[in-house]
Amino acid sequence: MRALEEAGLPVDENLVVWAGFHEKNGAEAMKTILERKDTPDAIFAVNDPAALGAMTVLKQHGFKIPEDVSVVGFSNNPIAAFVDPPLTTIEQPAYEMGMEAIKALLEQIENDGKTSNDKTIVLKTNLIIRSSA
Repeated sequence: MRALEEAGLPVDENLVVWAGFHEKNGAEAMKTILERKDTPDAIFAVNDPAALGAMTVLKQHGFKIPEDVSVVGFSNNPIAAFVDPPLTTIEQPAYEMGMEAIKALLEQIENDGKTSNDKTIVLKTNLIIRSSA
C-alpha cells in the first residue's frame, strides 16, 4: 500500500484479501477474489506458498497464468522455480535478515535491554522474473 501511495496511485483496500501465509490460505483468498464481479489481472501474494495456493485455484477455474492472471509471490521458496508455470517472486535476503536480528539482539543483551527498538534496517530484495507474470 505504501508503494502505491508513494507512486501516487490510489489504494483500494477492497482489493486486499487478508488470509494467511500457507498454500491453503492463498487458495481461500483466491476463491474469495473469484467470487467478486471483476477478476483482477494480477495477484501479489504475501509469500510463495500463498501464491501457489492462488495459482492452484486459478487453474481449477480455467484461468491461464499469466495470460489471464499474473501471479507474483514473495520469498523465493525453492519450489517456486519448479511449479508450472514457474513463479515470479521477490527474493528476500533471509540470511542477512537473520544476521541483523542477531546483531540487534546481542546489542540489547550487551546493554541490559536499554537499546532503542525503533531502528529500521532496509535490506535489498531481488525480483526474480519467471513465467507467472
